[in-house]
Amino acid sequence: MELHQVRYFVALARSMNFTRAAEQCNVTQPALTKAIQKLEYELGGPLVFRERQLTQLTDLGKLMLPMLQRTLGAIEAARTNAKEYKRKKVASLGIAMTPSISSSILMSPLAEVARQVPGLQVDLVEAGASTIFDDLLSGKVGAALGSSCIGNTPERIDRWKLFREQLFVACAETSRLAEDANVSLKDLRAAGWLESADCEVGRSFRETYLSDGVPNRTCHRGQGLHNLVSAGLGVMLAPEHLRVAPGTVMRPIADIELKRDVELFVVAGRQYSPALDAFVKTCRSIDWRPQLAPGTVHRVAPKTVPFETVARRALQEPELRLSA
Repeated sequence: MELHQVRYFVALARSMNFTRAAEQCNVTQPALTKAIQKLEYELGGPLVFRERQLTQLTDLGKLMLPMLQRTLGAIEAARTNAKEYKRKKVASLGIAMTPSISSSILMSPLAEVARQVPGLQVDLVEAGASTIFDDLLSGKVGAALGSSCIGNTPERIDRWKLFREQLFVACAETSRLAEDANVSLKDLRAAGWLESADCEVGRSFRETYLSDGVPNRTCHRGQGLHNLVSAGLGVMLAPEHLRVAPGTVMRPIADIELKRDVELFVVAGRQYSPALDAFVKTCRSIDWRPQLAPGTVHRVAPKTVPFETVARRALQEPELRLSA
């Protein structure tokens, strides 16, 4: 069964006249008659009675007509939607970020993509470390930003390192922790923590470095908790690129300097839209260092140890203790 056969039959059913149906379909009457005959052969019986000037649908024709009309309508709707999509002026781009990545890091890259892709419309979503790859594979988002602490990626996911940054402790500038140039692990074990939901960094840090038998140091959980730090409601592990709220300072940890890579994730082998293609190329080519603008920080020079490396060692050696 071919589409033009369905279209000819529906036109004939409306006009009940072979000549007018052929004119509506812009074909000759013999061509329309031949197509109807072929359709009847494929459906196993006559669809119309042909009695001189009288044309009527057979019982089989009456049965087939609603189904063939729906088929033709669906195909025409699909064609219309495809044309509208091609004419659409909006270029959508979905980007997911894990809780430890701030949207402020994307200001410069997205400005460059918007310059290249007129009509750019960005949808920024926060995705937990446990769901971000599902969002990518399902097509909910086209790209994602996360940290090297997220662990292994599925086989179908491509990942690229964008930049390396330091992790600090964000605390209220009026808190005792802010009085020193850096904070010790001992101080952090006594602090109350703000925990972002499904964050791949903060929870791993506490489990690795602050595990001393205390079951729970978390004061508050949720999203967007960085704004609660300045109120003295707790401390958080914060990336170097984070723009902290007024009243918040970031302090390095005296015992160890934590580093992590920020990475870009996309689905391997999937065709990029123009917006996604521009975003990936921009992220992989720009200089990210100007994007890193931490709050007030008093730096020290501790031993540099990649966070993910020490985390793996700590899991293998539970008694591991870090010294200055």
